[in-house]
Amino acid sequence: MRDVCLSKAKQEKFLYIADQSNACQLSTIGRVRRVSVHNYFSIQYIKSPQLRSLLFFAKFLLNEEQDKILQSICLERYFYNHEDELFNPLCVCYERGGAAGCKLPNDIGKLIHLRFLRLRGLDFLNSQLPSSLGNLRCLQTLDLRIKTLSFFKIIHVPNVLWRMQQLRHLYLPKHCSPKTRLKLGTLRNLQILVNFNTRNCYVKDLINMTNIRELEIRGPFIIEDFNMEELDKNPPILRSKYLHFLSVINNKGRIDPGHLAHLLLSCENISKLSLDVEIRRLPEYHYLSSNLAYIKLRRCELEEDPMPTLEKLPYLRMLELHEKAFIGKEMFCCGQAFAKLESLSLKELNNLEEWKVGEGAMPSLQRLEIQKCRQLKMLPDGLRFIANLQELKIESMPKTFKDKGEEGGEDFCKVRHVPSIIFQDCE
Repeated sequence: MRDVCLSKAKQEKFLYIADQSNACQLSTIGRVRRVSVHNYFSIQYIKSPQLRSLLFFAKFLLNEEQDKILQSICLERYFYNHEDELFNPLCVCYERGGAAGCKLPNDIGKLIHLRFLRLRGLDFLNSQLPSSLGNLRCLQTLDLRIKTLSFFKIIHVPNVLWRMQQLRHLYLPKHCSPKTRLKLGTLRNLQILVNFNTRNCYVKDLINMTNIRELEIRGPFIIEDFNMEELDKNPPILRSKYLHFLSVINNKGRIDPGHLAHLLLSCENISKLSLDVEIRRLPEYHYLSSNLAYIKLRRCELEEDPMPTLEKLPYLRMLELHEKAFIGKEMFCCGQAFAKLESLSLKELNNLEEWKVGEGAMPSLQRLEIQKCRQLKMLPDGLRFIANLQELKIESMPKTFKDKGEEGGEDFCKVRHVPSIIFQDCE
C-alpha cells in the first residue's frame, strides 16, 4: 500500500523522495514546497523558490570548513537571487573540538514569513541566540527548549520576543542566563507559555495575556511588593478566562504559600493543576478552582493531610500524590468524599504508615495505584465498599504488604471484588 501511495504521489508531483543517489535532482524540481530530511544529504541541492517548509529529523553534521561553504552557498547566494522567498538552513551543525553541536546563524532573521520554528533538544555550542530573531514578526510557534554544550547549560535569549505579536505558542529554555530579561507583555495572542519564571520575565506581563490557555512556571516565582496581610488587596496576576492548565515546577527552591494562593485565585477556570515544588502547606479550598478535574502534587512536602481540602473539589476525577507530596504519617478520606474521583495514584510517600477510607468515600473510583509507599502497613478497610473499583496496582512494595493483599491474605477480603489486581516488583 505504501508503494502504491508513493507511486501515485510521484505521478501527481505531490512528493519527491530524495537520497544520496538522486538528491542532486532536487534543484530541477521547481514546485516542491515541503522538504523533510530524515537522512543526511547536501543541503545545497534544495533550491526551490517555492519552498515553504523545511524539517530535519536526523543529525546534520558539518565541519567548520563545510559550515562556511554552506552558509556562503545557501544563504548569501540564495537571498541574493530570492530575496522575497523562504529558505534557510535553520540550524547549522558541525563538530568543534570533538563535540558536535549547532549554532543559529544571524541570517535566521531574514525568514520574515516564518510561522514555525522549533529548536527543541538541539545541542548548541554557543550560549547566546541572535537578536535577529526579533525580525520574525509572523512567528506563531517558537520552541527554544534547547541545550548548550557549556558547563552550566544556560543560554541567553535577547529581549526581542516582544516583537513577535502573532505568537500563539512560546516555549522558553528551561534555564536562561541571569542576564536574560524578557518583556512579554505585548504577546496578547499567546495561548501556551512554557518555562516562565520571575528571574528572567516579569509577573506584570501575564495580565496582558488574555488568551492564555496553558501556563507552565519553572523556577522562581516571586511577586514584588506583595501584601501578605490582605491578599485581596494585591492586583490580579492573570485575566484569561480561557486558562485551563497551570503547572508550577521548581527543583531548587520553594514557592511562598501566599504567592501561590494569589496565583491560584487568578486561575478560577482551570481544570488541570500540577504542583512540583515545595510548599509545605496546601492553599485553602477557596483558592482552588471548583472546575479542577485533575491534580498532580509532587515534592510539595505537605505536612498536613491534603485530603480534607482536596475532597471538597466537586469535579475532581484524577488525583496523583507522588514523591514527597505528603510527608505525614496518616491520611484519611472521610465518607462521601471524592464523589467523582475515578483514578488515584500514591507514589513514594515514604512516611505514610496508615491510610483510612471511610464507608461511602470515592464511590466512582475505578483505578488505584500504590507504589513505593514502603511504610504503609495495610490496605484501607474502606476499599471493600468501592464497588466500581476495576484495577488495583501495587508496585515496589514490601513482600509483607503483597502477601496481605493476595488471596488468602488478611487484606484480600477488602479487594476480592476487584477484577484486576496487579503486583509488580514487590520484594
